[in-house]
Amino acid sequence: MAEGAEVEIRYGLRPPDGLRAECIHRGHYYPVCAPGYRATLETLAEHPLFHCTNLLGNWSQWAEEQALDWTDPPVTYATTFSVTMAIAASGGGLALAHDLIAKHLIEEGRLTAPFEYRAQMPEAYYLILSPEGEQSEPARRFVSWLKDEMAVDDQRAG
Repeated sequence: MAEGAEVEIRYGLRPPDGLRAECIHRGHYYPVCAPGYRATLETLAEHPLFHCTNLLGNWSQWAEEQALDWTDPPVTYATTFSVTMAIAASGGGLALAHDLIAKHLIEEGRLTAPFEYRAQMPEAYYLILSPEGEQSEPARRFVSWLKDEMAVDDQRAG
């Protein structure tokens, strides 16, 4: 854990060794674009494609799970979802989105998910509570609030 931290949220393949961790969300990823942007599964590889670096769920994986005839088209990578979501929302192409990040943009009408398929993300969000955090009332309240918020989001998505 970071020095002095009572609570951490980490994103990765598995919880860190030696720390008490709880998986709080294992989401899905899928293409998003601006409302009105026209793309089909057959023409997907002809469009500008965007994605975040260092994520295991990627365009090739998503296409393979869709049984697409994929020739590994070029993908432009950014370091944050905010960049790829902004490009997609402005009509610049399609971006792979994580459901926690894109859900509200879709609800607001800024993005749309043109295909139904959602791939399971290899990574997950892990909540880590330090021994000091287990004894801290503010840390326990934060953890309780966070779990309640995640449950509400899961119910809305379900």
